[in-house]
Amino acid sequence: RIAASSGDLVTVAADGEVTVNDENVVDGRRDLCEAEPLRLIEKYIQPTKDEIIRENEVFVMGDCSSVSVDSRVWGPLDTKQIVGKPILRLWPLEKFGPLQ
Repeated sequence: RIAASSGDLVTVAADGEVTVNDENVVDGRRDLCEAEPLRLIEKYIQPTKDEIIRENEVFVMGDCSSVSVDSRVWGPLDTKQIVGKPILRLWPLEKFGPLQ
């Protein structure tokens, strides 16, 4: 999932919590996987404070935030690395349908 895009301000805490433009992007969303009890992912998270996402970059996070290796570990993703095109939105259900 794309959590932040060009111009957004991102902070990553050592425990993996992420805020984008001072809003917690994980709060209110449940982790779609069982929490990993040893929290090994925290060993690899690169904490950042107030990083502005540059043009042609996105900050991505996996659905299983307790175990996902994502932008919290390797930083923003260059949009040139994105392969494919979204054609259908599945969630949230009230927005289900084709993307244009």
